[in-house]
Amino acid sequence: MKYSLRLPAQVHSLYMVRFSQRFLSRTALFQPKNSFLLLSVCLIFIFTSLTYAKSKEVIGKAERILIYPGNIVLKAKIDTGAKICSINAPEFTLFERNEENWVRFELVNGKGEKVNIEERIIRTALLKRLNGLPSEKRPVIKLGICIGDTYKEVEVNLANRSRFMYQMLIGRNFLENDFLVDISEKYSKEPKCKSISGDE
Repeated sequence: MKYSLRLPAQVHSLYMVRFSQRFLSRTALFQPKNSFLLLSVCLIFIFTSLTYAKSKEVIGKAERILIYPGNIVLKAKIDTGAKICSINAPEFTLFERNEENWVRFELVNGKGEKVNIEERIIRTALLKRLNGLPSEKRPVIKLGICIGDTYKEVEVNLANRSRFMYQMLIGRNFLENDFLVDISEKYSKEPKCKSISGDE
């Protein structure tokens, strides 16, 4: 069973389809001459909703992704409940470069491949933690992420995901407008963005 992201346009389309169906079922009984018009309106909304859904790429609940810089492949959890992406960086080093705040951390994937990432800090996020632990401030950077044929540069917060199965969590800031999530699928796409190369 496929679940779509809860984006405003989709919610609006679904609402209008259901509204039209209810309106048609109640009104057509009393005004038969209007039934054709109402049916046409209903069909237009249904067609619009289906067209909107078909324009999106379907991905699974977990996918292999490519991170740039570094060109390293990680396994990532797809989470429509998360506002922004998050990556595993239990230890990082803050430093200054050209009078700006930067951060350095290491990524290691499941194959043991390692890469050092250095990126400018865009802002600091306050992350809420479970079990009554105090909130934690974490740097937010921009990373290039590739899923299938889609490449985007989005905000990513650095978090300690050592105890989780996936080093990367893909949130709505990457998914919105381009993807639908099928929770019955897993690793359905291989990252193959042509715009990324090791020489960049």
